[in-house]
Amino acid sequence: MNRFIDGEFSKKALPPICDYQSEKLVSLEEALKFIVPLIEQLDRSIHAAKKLCHFPSEDNLTHDESAALYLYTMEGGENSFYRVLNGALLCGEQSPLKLWFPYLKLLHTALDKLPTVSRNIWRGVVGDIGHELKKNEELTWWNISSCSLSIDVIKDYLSTTDRSTLFLIEAVHGKDISRYTNYPGEDEILLGPGIQLRVVDNVTDLPGGLNIIHLAEVANYHDKLLQPSITPIHTLSISTDKDNHHKETRHCTALTIFAPLTSSISKRSSTESHRRRESTL
Repeated sequence: MNRFIDGEFSKKALPPICDYQSEKLVSLEEALKFIVPLIEQLDRSIHAAKKLCHFPSEDNLTHDESAALYLYTMEGGENSFYRVLNGALLCGEQSPLKLWFPYLKLLHTALDKLPTVSRNIWRGVVGDIGHELKKNEELTWWNISSCSLSIDVIKDYLSTTDRSTLFLIEAVHGKDISRYTNYPGEDEILLGPGIQLRVVDNVTDLPGGLNIIHLAEVANYHDKLLQPSITPIHTLSISTDKDNHHKETRHCTALTIFAPLTSSISKRSSTESHRRRESTL
């Protein structure tokens, strides 16, 4: 698995993620000093992120803020930084999560400086979960979710032998971090923890073992006051290849992005070449 794909799907209810916004902004090293013992070679990954991140930043991110984004996107197998962080977010216990508050503060501050965008985005999950979700059902994602503007990026990471599910998401809140990731060719959009989504439709039993679930982010009253130019998708057309501003509620935050929505999405005719930049540790 990688950060664009969930290994399993859960609708478990969890408490809001609160209090980290009161943390003092510190360096990346200081923010993760209690996490370093928990992740193998994290100190080396931090050093690499500081060295390789996009800085100076056109969006006025500090060196540590840019490195915080870069570190999140670094792949390291089962011990990947993002995997351990999301495990803490999904455990539902505040005590272990508090160790992450300084980093979450740094990450949130970085995302808050990035411009918002209006796009449809994609994410995947292993397995056929269409039967678990009903039309108009609402759900909350408690982890940080990496998504892509390109369906091909997600399909490249899904199994071609087992059934898998693609999420097409009408995003209202999130951030385009493609300039700040370890893999800039993946058109990455981040959705923050606590994002609320509504099931618009299911498209099941597509060739190649894929299902598609169409989700729309639920905008609250505060969002409606902002009057974003969002057009719902009424028709979803997917061609498949058989072979192949800051949202805050009582200091409990969903890291945010405004996402132009089109009336149809088509699979790109050829898969993008994803160049991987290996970290020089």
